[in-house]
Amino acid sequence: MREYLTNVFCALVAAIAAAGFLCGCSTVLSKPPAASEEFAGDYRQLADCVYVEIETAAGIRSIHKRYDSPSTKRVLIAAEWDSVRYWELVIAETGPDKVSAGVTPFITHGPDKFPSDNIMPTVRKCASSEPG
Repeated sequence: MREYLTNVFCALVAAIAAAGFLCGCSTVLSKPPAASEEFAGDYRQLADCVYVEIETAAGIRSIHKRYDSPSTKRVLIAAEWDSVRYWELVIAETGPDKVSAGVTPFITHGPDKFPSDNIMPTVRKCASSEPG
């Protein structure tokens, strides 16, 4: 009986996590962004520019993960290393030619190897250089 309850509990946790991802939530227990701004433009173009800029600046590939959700018109970019998420940036369409970008740093154990201080300045740079 105990094994059955453990299996049911694990299945329930997995279902909740999957539902959170499919609905476009950044994480099941997400925190509100520490910094958020609105911009004019296309969310995909902004996300493309930001992703290229931070990957180039990092100099190390595979730190930044990108999750696209076309159905919710959102892109999540996260700094992850050794199963630790250091920060995440959500770029979303909020209306015609309107985009919001919010960065959320996460408290991690040990030193902050990948700080989020340069993320919003990078978003602003990309937003100001968007065509149109």
